Amino acid sequence: MISVVVTIIALGIIVVIHELGHMLAARRAGVGVLEFSIGMGPIIMSKQVRETLYSLRAFPFGGFVKLAGMDDVEEPVKDELNYQLKPWYDRASIIVAGSFFNLILGFLIFTIVFWVSGIPEANSKLKSVVESSVAAQAGLLAQDEVVLVNGQPVKGVHADVIGAIKASNGNPMILQVRRGEELIDVSVVPALSKSGVYQIGVMFDWTVKKYEFLESAKFGAESTWSVTKGVFKSLQLLMTGRVSLKEMSGPVGIVQFASHGLDRSTPDFMGVVALISISLGVFNLLPFPVLDGGHLVLLVIETLRGKPFSDATQMWIQRVGIFFLIFMMVFALWNDTISWKTRSSLFNTFFK
Repeated sequence: MISVVVTIIALGIIVVIHELGHMLAARRAGVGVLEFSIGMGPIIMSKQVRETLYSLRAFPFGGFVKLAGMDDVEEPVKDELNYQLKPWYDRASIIVAGSFFNLILGFLIFTIVFWVSGIPEANSKLKSVVESSVAAQAGLLAQDEVVLVNGQPVKGVHADVIGAIKASNGNPMILQVRRGEELIDVSVVPALSKSGVYQIGVMFDWTVKKYEFLESAKFGAESTWSVTKGVFKSLQLLMTGRVSLKEMSGPVGIVQFASHGLDRSTPDFMGVVALISISLGVFNLLPFPVLDGGHLVLLVIETLRGKPFSDATQMWIQRVGIFFLIFMMVFALWNDTISWKTRSSLFNTFFK
């Protein structure tokens, strides 16, 4: 329960950082910030500073920023503070700033974790073998150390083992493993996963290596880019049907995944938080109504046509987007509920 509570608070901080990006970009562009809230629900405490109300609310589920001219308010908005009257590039910068801050947050977390705790580097010893996988059927066991792949010595696990498995096209491979004092040849046939990658169903062990800060920042940038590409790859797999919609996860699944990371160690948990922050930033820029990316698309179209959409049109677009988003959230919640035990078992298999 403590892990779940900490995870929810961490996710709330990610959302607050996103909204902070919007607020700072709005201030730079001269747009009025009417309210900046940490949390949702009833106000616990608040303070008015010039035109901005800073509030702390009862439920730590994120937060929000209210901008003059962008959100419905009863009071009239001064022209010089009105979001709608700012140049397109200022409005675009406000829209993308939230996602940009999420990417920066993820990068900073990765960098600090790598610098303080080190970077796990896989070695050729098997940490675990998935039950009923092709590796298990072939007789591979945890603690086996792969020394040869098709007769070639293993110098690096990523290039010589994982790379060879991915490039196998499903053809049989001979892995020579060291089991105690004995060398054993094992024939294994890689299977095509749902993501379209050949795998055998093992997780390799790792050692932790520490680097200087600048090297850690380099690895942090690489990890940020890798997660960004992973989001688009996941969407591609969903849209092409190579991964079932039943695999889609929502807030409950995210909490389950992150809290499991906290149960293992603080660095693992922080790595998951970085992954979620980056994924949220990328997802928010997708060209879909309600999301920041949807607002950006409307802004581009408005700029090209030389006039804004009518209020009725914008309202219709937002309603369609909200309806579809609610539907997907309910669907994801259902998936998370029925998959809870299966995912917990999978996490325990790989990270025991």
